[in-house]
Amino acid sequence: SEISTYTRPGIIQNLRFLNIAVDSVDLCWEKPEGNRSLYRLKVDGDSSQNYSMTSESAHISGLEPGRHYRFMIRAISGNGLEGQRVVNSTSTHTAAVYLSLKYSTSDSLMNGTEEKLLQELNRLLNQKFPDKSFTVTWKGARKA
Repeated sequence: SEISTYTRPGIIQNLRFLNIAVDSVDLCWEKPEGNRSLYRLKVDGDSSQNYSMTSESAHISGLEPGRHYRFMIRAISGNGLEGQRVVNSTSTHTAAVYLSLKYSTSDSLMNGTEEKLLQELNRLLNQKFPDKSFTVTWKGARKA
């Protein structure tokens, strides 16, 4: 009868980020020494996500803009032996949103309409997105 044994995979080398976007990260690494069947990647942010892959790269999407994430990866042998964990961290880029609002008005409206509109827009944005920061400004020509 034959007996099969597996050795623990070596440590993954050179875990790095190829592309960091607003809501995704591309990362890659070099194969470790020894036997491995797959890689397990854990992504920690506000919550944790687990991934398995067989190649030496991963595209992780669905991330939040401007958040810090830890990426922990290890090689796994055919019988489930785990290699040493490698960790790297990065933050996704922050999102910039430009809102364009056009309106027309008659000259009979009182001055201060723009200021009231900006205040209301700022209030609505802060109510809808309490953990975000906004700068609301008026840009445009005014009639004399």
